[in-house]
Amino acid sequence: MPINATGMSLVIGSVTFCPKSMTVPGYEMNDMLDTTTLCNVEYFTGMAPTLKRVNDLTFTCNFEPADLSAITAELGVEQTIAITFTDSGTTTWTAWGYLHSYQADAGAIDTIWDANGVVKFTNSNASGTETGPVIS
Repeated sequence: MPINATGMSLVIGSVTFCPKSMTVPGYEMNDMLDTTTLCNVEYFTGMAPTLKRVNDLTFTCNFEPADLSAITAELGVEQTIAITFTDSGTTTWTAWGYLHSYQADAGAIDTIWDANGVVKFTNSNASGTETGPVIS
């Protein structure tokens, strides 16, 4: 797999990527829940939602044609996705999801081609149980 000087890796099934760049998944909430009724006389009212959404992970890595069959075998396979950071120790962020897309960019002669990938998170494990990300 491609060399990465930052000490970060992304594991999807049997494939370990060493990204050149990566947007680490963030969290977001849906819009406010509307609780306004006909009894309200001046303001719309609402409440904060309680369910979190894990945003997509996007990454860019060096394109290696020899790895294509292993990578395409992971497309659409729901499994644990692991990001390992080598910070002051080692931090691993793991969540259930799948490789949604993997696309090589247009290349040029005598250059290293890039490939871009997107991971989507399902937050449910293999038995369908709600399972959020784990940081260890």
